Amino acid sequence: KDDSWVNNANLGSNKSTFGWTKTEGKGIREFGQLLADSKQYPNCLAEKVFISVCKRAPSSIDKKMLDAAAQEFSSAARNYNLKFLFQKIVTSNECLGGENE
Repeated sequence: KDDSWVNNANLGSNKSTFGWTKTEGKGIREFGQLLADSKQYPNCLAEKVFISVCKRAPSSIDKKMLDAAAQEFSSAARNYNLKFLFQKIVTSNECLGGENE
């Protein structure tokens, strides 16, 4: 009858895996904020962007670059700027097929 929600997935190992801090809220905006604030959101988005622009799944060699891109993407300076994330990944040596650093 209302738009309240409870995050039942925030139990056990899920709490540390996803890094969720909220367990309940109201409305789609708060739910979206829950997802965006999770520690896995930037990593997941970086992987999705990599697959989209590099046309392949990332390998273990690509992980270091993806972690760095995700961290910078979610930093206060970048403030989840999706355009930045695409630019960072598409111009990386890992995506361009050059030498890995």
